[in-house]
Amino acid sequence: ASDVYKRQPFHMELTSRQRAFLDLARSLLRLDRSVEGVIDSALRGSHDLGLREMFVLAALDEGPQRPGSVATSLNLPPPSVTRAVEQLVGRGLVDRRRCGQDRRRVDLTLTAPGREVLTEARAVLSQALGDAWPDLHEDRAADLAEGLAELVHARKGDDG
Repeated sequence: ASDVYKRQPFHMELTSRQRAFLDLARSLLRLDRSVEGVIDSALRGSHDLGLREMFVLAALDEGPQRPGSVATSLNLPPPSVTRAVEQLVGRGLVDRRRCGQDRRRVDLTLTAPGREVLTEARAVLSQALGDAWPDLHEDRAADLAEGLAELVHARKGDDG
């Protein structure tokens, strides 16, 4: 069975579409680490927040949610959302309450201090990201963001 996975000589000319997607994937992987480093440094330095904590705060800015909904919307494993929520609840940035009618259900809500930290952290983060790519014009950044959002949306459609 291991012979199946041995590297075989494979000669096939890639189409321009295939080359474009390989280049896109390579760039996204490189960019992922770079962006994560900028974000992590900015958030930890200004508000002692991790990337996941920031994402949870941002998700709750849209209104109260259950932990599973937050994990799904952020495409994160539930245990990492649980850890982030624990940190945020401990700092008074998120409120966790059992639902009155269904005691098994837990609702998460952004507190007033959580909303303040989120607003400040977003400002710090946008400045840090702008500083990381000073030559990238805002129109180009908006175009790239729109294109990446389209890719995410198209992929989510495939995932069901």
